[in-house]
Amino acid sequence: MAARKKEPKTLLEAAKSGNTLETLERLRDKLADSIETCESGRDIAALSRQLSQVLEQIEEVKRNEAGASDKEVPLNAILISVKNRKPRAKD
Repeated sequence: MAARKKEPKTLLEAAKSGNTLETLERLRDKLADSIETCESGRDIAALSRQLSQVLEQIEEVKRNEAGASDKEVPLNAILISVKNRKPRAKD
């Protein structure tokens, strides 16, 4: 069985880890829990706006991470490219 990466259990642990995505995900969970237990309409509206913003930030981080990995070129691809390169014509 493969070892699982230990994820922070609390928002504080996630923030201390420095991992933006994990921190935003814990904040999302905390906001959702707060909305579920909130009795004030005004507070629910503010929490809902915050949750919406956090969800947008999570999507942005995921898009950025996906874009970064698309730009990375594996070493194998570079080696194959060099190997298949045709020699230059001599002047």
